Amino acid sequence: MLDTKALDKNEDFDKIRDTYVIFITENDVFGKQHPLYTIDRTIKETHDYFNDGEHIIYINTAYKGEGMTDIEKLIHDFTCSDPEQMLIPSLRKRCMEIKSGTAEKEVDKMCKLLDLRIQEEHAEGRTEERISMAKKMLKKNQFTDEMIAELCELTIEEVNELKENLSA
Repeated sequence: MLDTKALDKNEDFDKIRDTYVIFITENDVFGKQHPLYTIDRTIKETHDYFNDGEHIIYINTAYKGEGMTDIEKLIHDFTCSDPEQMLIPSLRKRCMEIKSGTAEKEVDKMCKLLDLRIQEEHAEGRTEERISMAKKMLKKNQFTDEMIAELCELTIEEVNELKENLSA
């Protein structure tokens, strides 16, 4: 499903970017006492890596390491309730901004952008539905161009273009 949203309509499949799904878990779901589990697909028979660009990562926040590797610092910060105690400066700064409310404007802006994108996708879907209906009506050959335009909320020019594409 991620791939279907990663490309624009008619865009070449080779343009798709790698995808990462990251699970941050409270418990060690694999029970192997590792801080991180990276899952990439392989071909069972040959043991070759199947480079399809899909990656899954589990971060085990129950892990308590002895040193302070980068992943251990990240786990510490994920489980830290006080931003002042966080170890990664950029994460600490961002959490403090969110906690203090200075990030609210950014959140509002992102929500508005998301709402706009949802409206655009809805409009695109409605347009595709109207065009599909117009094509069906043209194939039946029982409706005038004006009727199709009115019922499908299209212009006469759009109906004529659909008619030309159907006859081609």
